[in-house]
Amino acid sequence: MEKGTGVREAHITGAHIRLPGYGETGPTLELFSYDSHTDEGKKKINRPGWCHIAFRVENVAEAVREVTSLGATLLGEIVTTPVGTDKSVTWCYMTDPEDNIFELQSSIQ
Repeated sequence: MEKGTGVREAHITGAHIRLPGYGETGPTLELFSYDSHTDEGKKKINRPGWCHIAFRVENVAEAVREVTSLGATLLGEIVTTPVGTDKSVTWCYMTDPEDNIFELQSSIQ
């Protein structure tokens, strides 16, 4: 978690809530809370309140290259996290030129 967020010893709890009307593979609303928060300086991913919006993309690395060329900045690293016993998800956090935080995430594979 620390590599992807850029937050030391980051730990979250939360859930993905499936949006109605889309079936089993439809979009989810992601609600997470960080165990520790910061109120100092620049916006950080573990700051209280609204923190980021996530976008599902086909290829996270390619999307990072594209949005970086438009002025976005990578917050941590691109990471791949196991999901269950045989799947994974690739993701990263970035900031736009106004310091708003967003996430790029692959489908669970």
